[in-house]
Amino acid sequence: MIASPGDIPEVRAAVYNALNLWNASFAMSRNIALIPLRWETAVPLLGAHPQYIINKQLTEEADILMAFFGSKLGTATPDAPSGTAEEIHAMERLGKPVHVYFSHLGHAPDVDPKGLIQLNEFRSKLGETGLYDNFQTMDELQYMIWRAIDLDIVQLGITASESVDLLASEKIETDAAGTDQTTLNPGASAALLNAAGAARDTSEKEKSVDRTEEPPRAIFHLQGGSERVESTNKKGKLVFVTRHWVEMTNRGERGAMSVKLEPVTRGIKLESDFLRTLHPLQTRRIAITKTFEAVEPRIKVSWTEGDRIFNQEWAI
Repeated sequence: MIASPGDIPEVRAAVYNALNLWNASFAMSRNIALIPLRWETAVPLLGAHPQYIINKQLTEEADILMAFFGSKLGTATPDAPSGTAEEIHAMERLGKPVHVYFSHLGHAPDVDPKGLIQLNEFRSKLGETGLYDNFQTMDELQYMIWRAIDLDIVQLGITASESVDLLASEKIETDAAGTDQTTLNPGASAALLNAAGAARDTSEKEKSVDRTEEPPRAIFHLQGGSERVESTNKKGKLVFVTRHWVEMTNRGERGAMSVKLEPVTRGIKLESDFLRTLHPLQTRRIAITKTFEAVEPRIKVSWTEGDRIFNQEWAI
């Protein structure tokens, strides 16, 4: 279950994307898929406090909780200082995994100081009963989510022939008039850990596999970028120069060793061509120099996984 107050929509979107990216990277190789669910998972129902309905339909059915906070704790419920806090305590009582993260991405100019104070007090009390974490970038957030998922899959004993609910709800806890209300927000998704397919036939497993045909388990993503920055020339005059770089991320499930970059086309020069090891979810930025000859520049990347060598080219 993924829960948060309604002040961090960009974080909720990043969580949703991180779950989808995990699927793209690992679902086939592990036969386990994270299936994000929307707020429609909860059925509209009258007759009780909205948080009670959410707890009955989602919280009590979930197996894992991921909670995120930005600049406020949220709107109080009859039993807790906020709906998100109530979900955290409920999952703790049920003995299920709970992961709590605080955003250090910066606060909006109109942030409520009282809300920050309340959140800091909650965080202090939380630190007395376990560990929480802070994130400063979306890449760091994705890494933390993946680590938590991998830990929970192992500790919960999830296999390809089983399914585990990872339901998520998001509460927008105050309406425009300032009255308390709780709804479900599609930005913070639910997720189900389901089997992506049945276990392979035993006879199929026993077939010999040609290792040379196995695909690499390190999955790279390369993207070029640039920015104009102030500098001074030899005469001390202020000028603007354009700096170029390429960011390289390993989105796979295995580290790449002896990573080497090599220009394929003319007109580009790499500041560094040897990255040693690039671990899963690790990103490196390499400065590059371009000349007028750099038309549709391409870079070749080579790396090793165990005793195997891989090569691939990218346009940047």
